[in-house]
Amino acid sequence: MLIEKKNRLSSPWIFTPMLFVAIGLGGGGIVGTMTSVMFKDFGFSNALIGAVALLSLPSAFRFLWSPWIDALGSKRRLCFTFTAIIGVILMVLSIVIYTGYMTPLLAFSLILCFALLFSCLEVSSDGYYIRVFDKAEQAEFVGIKTAAIRGGIILSLVLFVRLAGQLQEDGAALEIAWGKAMGLASVTLLVLAVYYLFGLPKAKDDYAVKDTGAFPLFTVLKEYVQQRRAWAIIAMLLIFRFGQGMQVYMVPPFLMDAADAGGFAMNAKEVAMLKTYADVPFMIIGGILGGFIIKWFGLRKTLIPFTMFMNLPNFAYIFLAIFRPQAQFMIGGTEFYTYVFGTAVVETLGYGIGFSAFFYYLHAIADGEHKTSMLAISSGIMGLGFYIPGGISGVLQQMLGYPSLFVLSSTAGLLTLAIIPFLPMEKIAKPQIRKV
Repeated sequence: MLIEKKNRLSSPWIFTPMLFVAIGLGGGGIVGTMTSVMFKDFGFSNALIGAVALLSLPSAFRFLWSPWIDALGSKRRLCFTFTAIIGVILMVLSIVIYTGYMTPLLAFSLILCFALLFSCLEVSSDGYYIRVFDKAEQAEFVGIKTAAIRGGIILSLVLFVRLAGQLQEDGAALEIAWGKAMGLASVTLLVLAVYYLFGLPKAKDDYAVKDTGAFPLFTVLKEYVQQRRAWAIIAMLLIFRFGQGMQVYMVPPFLMDAADAGGFAMNAKEVAMLKTYADVPFMIIGGILGGFIIKWFGLRKTLIPFTMFMNLPNFAYIFLAIFRPQAQFMIGGTEFYTYVFGTAVVETLGYGIGFSAFFYYLHAIADGEHKTSMLAISSGIMGLGFYIPGGISGVLQQMLGYPSLFVLSSTAGLLTLAIIPFLPMEKIAKPQIRKV
């Protein structure tokens, strides 16, 4: 590792998941899945729930201000600062919900503020990651990073959404249940911020990058588009998660809608329990396994099969939407729809494996003095290919129905296979082990 000195908490097996669990918790968790379930609980329409994805657009455009974030100070200190701020914003949202003053406009405004500051945290955490690890270590720990991000998303369901559902079952009002759930999420972020202050090791080249030009963004954008085959990189970033973005915001409404609306009539607690058993273990296995496979065989040999791993399982949602099989089984006293459970397992495992390859490629092509901003541009382009289809997914669902929506989402991601042969691979680290 490229660090100045170690402390008891400086093991990469500790600080990597601790750093990126906040990214999953804040982005795909709170702004994404958790908000979707909460809004469905409050009776909001699918079109409005899909529009939640547009609140994440600051993450897509964070490259616009990433050079200035790069110049603010060390990425280690910025990780603490921005995590603490979004924790406070979330506490305000929890109070608004708890006191019964939540309206769609007020909720959207607070979540937008959260998303803006969260995008700054994403820039800081990615910048720290590519400074504290060399390229070989980035390949080794990209699976841990992916698993931690996915773990943060699942944590929002397993802990916070499940809490809201359980409190409602115990007789609590909707506002009180969700207010307490959001409050607990806020406390979690604040605890993570304290860890970043004392637990993240100092990287050797983690310093403020001062650009001599008046417009550092122009310098970075010029450097980005001058990469070899930049068109292929941009096309892949836009397409890779397009189908997933169309699908992910509609899965909770699909599971929670009544049977006559095409869903499975599950409540918030049942959705959380499904994620507890079907997502958590297989997310961890997929993310870690994907990282080690890349380390052993290299990205050149694994990118195409990993892309298929990530997208093919989504076709199972078409089967669920058309036939809505009602077979059930029980785990620990909780009943689950057998085919829904199986779909969640396969989708999560494939996502963990496939996204490891995607994440590693993003880090590998981020090079030069402005590597933080280069990575932010790549992540931003990827975000456009995820949040825009997510933003229109609710409208598409209401127009086409769940089966047709899932047909579109399942086929869109596979278009990436046509782009992969044109991607520049010269910056990719060679595999460390040829045979196992």
